[in-house]
Amino acid sequence: MTDSQAPVQDAAPAAAGGNPVFTAPAGTRTAADVVTPELVARLTRGVSGSGVTANHTPFGGDRLAELPESTPEDVAEAVARARTAQRSWAALSPRRRAAVLLRFHDLVLARQSEVLDLVQLETGKTRLHAHEEVQIAAISARHYGRKAPSYLRPRRRTGAVPVLTKVTELRQPRGVIGMITPWNYPLALSVGDALPAFAAGNAVVMKPDTETALTALWARRLLIEAGLPEELWQIVLGDGPVVGPAVAAHADYISFTGSTPTGREVARNAADRLIGCSLELGGKNAMIVLRDADLDKAADGAVRACFPSAGQLCIAAERLYVHESVADDFLERFAARARALRLGTALAYGADMGSLASERQLATVRRHVDEAVEKGATLVTGGRHRPDVGPFFYEPTILDGVREPMAVCTEETFGPVVSVYRFTDEDEAVELANATDYGLNSSVWTRDGRRGRALGARLCTGSVNVNESYAAGYGSVQAPMGGMGQSGIGRRFTRDTLPKNSWDLKNFLWAPALGLYGIQRIHLLNNVMILAGAGVGGGSLNYANTLYVPPRPFFEDTQWGHITDWQEELAPYYEQAQRMLGVRLNPTTTPSDVHLKAAAERMGVGDTFHLAPVGVFFGDGKDAEGRVTARPGEEVPDPYFGGAGPSRNACNECGECMTGCRRGAKNTLNENYLYLAEKAGAVVHPMTSVTAVAEDGTGGYRVSTVPTDKKRSVPEVLRARQVVVAAGTYGTQTLLHTMRDQGLLPRISPKLGTLTRTNSEALVGSMTSHARYRKTHGERPDFTKGVAITSSIHPNENTHIEPVRYGKGSNAMGLLTTLQVPHGSRLPRALAHVLHLARHPLLTLRSLSNYKWSERTIIGLVMQSLDNSLDTYRKPKGLGKGLLTARQGHGAPNPLFIPEGAEAARLMAEDINGFPGTNVGEVMGTPLTAHFLGGCPIGEDADHGVIDPYHRLYGHPGVHVVDGSAVSANLGVNPSLTITAQAERAMSLWPNNGDPDPRPAQGEEYRRLAAAEPVSPAVPADAFGALRLPVVLPVPAVPPKAATGEAAAAQVADEAAEEMDRPAAQDPAGT
Repeated sequence: MTDSQAPVQDAAPAAAGGNPVFTAPAGTRTAADVVTPELVARLTRGVSGSGVTANHTPFGGDRLAELPESTPEDVAEAVARARTAQRSWAALSPRRRAAVLLRFHDLVLARQSEVLDLVQLETGKTRLHAHEEVQIAAISARHYGRKAPSYLRPRRRTGAVPVLTKVTELRQPRGVIGMITPWNYPLALSVGDALPAFAAGNAVVMKPDTETALTALWARRLLIEAGLPEELWQIVLGDGPVVGPAVAAHADYISFTGSTPTGREVARNAADRLIGCSLELGGKNAMIVLRDADLDKAADGAVRACFPSAGQLCIAAERLYVHESVADDFLERFAARARALRLGTALAYGADMGSLASERQLATVRRHVDEAVEKGATLVTGGRHRPDVGPFFYEPTILDGVREPMAVCTEETFGPVVSVYRFTDEDEAVELANATDYGLNSSVWTRDGRRGRALGARLCTGSVNVNESYAAGYGSVQAPMGGMGQSGIGRRFTRDTLPKNSWDLKNFLWAPALGLYGIQRIHLLNNVMILAGAGVGGGSLNYANTLYVPPRPFFEDTQWGHITDWQEELAPYYEQAQRMLGVRLNPTTTPSDVHLKAAAERMGVGDTFHLAPVGVFFGDGKDAEGRVTARPGEEVPDPYFGGAGPSRNACNECGECMTGCRRGAKNTLNENYLYLAEKAGAVVHPMTSVTAVAEDGTGGYRVSTVPTDKKRSVPEVLRARQVVVAAGTYGTQTLLHTMRDQGLLPRISPKLGTLTRTNSEALVGSMTSHARYRKTHGERPDFTKGVAITSSIHPNENTHIEPVRYGKGSNAMGLLTTLQVPHGSRLPRALAHVLHLARHPLLTLRSLSNYKWSERTIIGLVMQSLDNSLDTYRKPKGLGKGLLTARQGHGAPNPLFIPEGAEAARLMAEDINGFPGTNVGEVMGTPLTAHFLGGCPIGEDADHGVIDPYHRLYGHPGVHVVDGSAVSANLGVNPSLTITAQAERAMSLWPNNGDPDPRPAQGEEYRRLAAAEPVSPAVPADAFGALRLPVVLPVPAVPPKAATGEAAAAQVADEAAEEMDRPAAQDPAGT
């Protein structure tokens, strides 16, 4: 499989003691001999392009060819031509399509000299490394040419009723595959992905890197000669930011190979269009040399692993971990081999390492090496730019003594640079190798193959080699090869994977022991039952999108009110949070609102009824200062963040907010903060659990993580100077209690777990039946219409009641409901409940029915701002040892029964001709709360709080607590806006990178600080959600008193219209 090898000449002397240079044999072809006008014309025939661009060779920087440059319009035309050709191609049998691939295999081998020259000239690599690309192309063509018909054949599956039913699984092509390929392996990565797509009956529209486009064009022309229809493979050329999005916008599936930041953008675009994608991204690959390894073979393997294509290979090794007992011996052998590598530009065999591809690659390599040496790393060999060979040549370089925060330690270099580290045992080797954001390839060297395979199984990479450098990445074409971490696409919820309703247990309920990883957590402490959220986006996935500013007592609570005027200081951050979350008043008066208002009137507080402020995109012209309108369900471009955010769909008021909005109308964190953060480069690790946070001895922290569904895995360790804990109140408290008890964060305040709040909450309900409701109201009940919470009433200054709903079909939570127990019995509530059920057998039977529960039930969420709390701690022994539990804390006991809530439920039940209900937790003396808060209260010192006023953990100021556990008093309203506002303030006080920290040290007097001005805001300044600090929080007018009697429903609608004309912000005094 090789072309005729020219005689290898002696190497020229090394320049000033550096690597030797391979001199080209006489008569070796030059760029002018290879890239002729005739060749360029032949290869570019049929390429869509309205402009002109050019590519260059790294060997000398000279121009190779002028090429057509495509516009987005050219891309659209290319996709249209490909789509037309695909229909007839897909109609061919898989065997006929496969025959084209087999003919291509033979042509590649017969004419490999042509493409070897092109690959060398365009990439700067040696002929030996260029030949690897020919091997990969030929292997792929032969494999899919022979195996595709069997892969694609129909398959019989077992039917629902064996014998009586037959099921056949058929494979259909996707259509037009969009491919964006990089410059480093232009033949292997274009052909290797395109061939299986063609075999499956697809068309391909490919955007190769312009600098290496001739190689992809050559492969296309050869496939056409092998019998591929000419229009089936379209190639478009041009700048990535221009042409790439156009390809992604029209294709039916996207395949992308390139950088991690661009890969994120490709994935977002694919998700917005609900199409599939595959991503092969960056790598910071590890090679492990065990103490029993054959050191000569390992040293040879290290040269192959670290310096192929001058290190510009995504599966090349950049980190070498060597057992400390053999490290010096190995390093000596490895360095000797690296120094002997010959550099060269000849289009012939003989050179061992070629050029970097560009000035940009050279600059990255020099920056990484120079910084490491300046900070104390040892340069074992290399470390020099070699312009005597070519403008972008750099010697193979080995660094020893590398440590964080050197860039070469964690960032992808993508050049001929490797860092050597020592380890003491295999557990440490695995931990170090896995301590990276990437996970593409790795290798293990040992004389014991079984030992190597066992250790390799613990490495978190897409492919693992044993006693080989990287051949597993392509050597077995039939095996899947992917990436982990930032190296490839790996549970996060998207709009289409959120649960359809609450019976979709796999996606709704969080119960890992049962294999359920949904969005709804249920935790049971000994005296409270907690509902919480799970998944990327946390509680925002299943919260009721209700966003109130709390009343004045919250800001003045004795726990923290003396530190500063919190109401004044937090006001601008509430306003900023309101715009980020798209807060506006609910525009719709629903049947539940009418019945709640009727109950309020009978309680004498009808004047307190008002519609709720919610974070939902309705599209009625009153979102985001009226910047966009849309019909229910219609998709529109980002209305909040000036185009920097995702597109949105207008709410259809289906009531499914709390099972996860699948329409894209609810303003979850995935649609704002998380989306913007990831777009700016933040990395999210879904399905990952933190098991430990500990100081690392250098002023930073080690964060140990394991896959959530594989808790027994070897932990992966992340390192950071600052750690933000935002795991939700239950998760944060559990983690911090555990870390203190285990001595990993030993100086955490003894106040941890105190002032844990339930928002003094109760969940009640009013249920009816279709027949009874129709009898009094003339129609069937449907209380699912609207967003999750639409209005509020205030029976007194401490109590707040809201109507809550689930969507149609979401009846699972009805299993937690039961009849309301009359208040005032001297019997224990559980016994009183049983006797009440016995006295009313027919009513009991009606209450047991879950049929269309969500449509005929008004849930009442009751909250109070009274001063009561729990103290949490880890259970020291017995069943549930180590789990979080609680006892009565400061203030009055947590209420087991709230009379105002029970009265409202009773009156609403009468209005809907039904019966009042409650939850089983209340009956058993364990009230249910959806707002588990506090436990890490803000205080002036560690004797009075767990975190300081800047959210730093007392005793460990590099750990920051920024979630519901930092809420330091009972709110009496839904907490989400307060959590967001506190987080906005805490983060605004962080200094920009490199600036001094203005926050006083712990122990110093509190100072109010100005927010740090961001260097590069993620949101444009003219956008609705732009950063606008500080501002004054507006105060809306108090809603007018309501009418009574028959005019109630009309009055509610009138008030809704009036409310919509008021500012979205709520009165801090609690109106």
